[in-house]
Amino acid sequence: MTVELQPAFRTAMRRLASSVAIVALHDQVLRGMTATSLVSVTMDPPTLLICVNRSASIHAHLRVAREMSVNLLSVAQASIADAFAGKVSPDERFRHGEWQDCDGIPYLVGAQANVLCRIASLTVVGSHTMILAEVHRVSVSDSLSPLLYCDGGYRAIAQVPANS
Repeated sequence: MTVELQPAFRTAMRRLASSVAIVALHDQVLRGMTATSLVSVTMDPPTLLICVNRSASIHAHLRVAREMSVNLLSVAQASIADAFAGKVSPDERFRHGEWQDCDGIPYLVGAQANVLCRIASLTVVGSHTMILAEVHRVSVSDSLSPLLYCDGGYRAIAQVPANS
């Protein structure tokens, strides 16, 4: 069976469940976006990889900003993910959720985790820019209810029973 590569790849990647995060920064004004393409790269030094579409409104500001937060969302924060995914104007995004500031970096109160980073490098690959971000501060919530994105919608995890 012959399948066109791009549509097949898009369908395959829709099957890849991803954590939902808000990437936020302050570049004269607050800026943020919902992200699902992120992964830890290394523990030494602690580093994240975040991929951002070059058409995203935040993209040009990543080249100027030196620091940002990556806020891993809980299931209860799906409406905040929607706001930062473009359901509201960029000027209204930070009215959703409770935001505080740490050394000039905005972070979302009540997130599963807040990871504050310094942007180490930006590399353009096709339609996206890969950002390597070195972590310098982390806070973690006691609760564990991460918001996931899969096949075009939000999901929650379920505990898989251990095999007896």
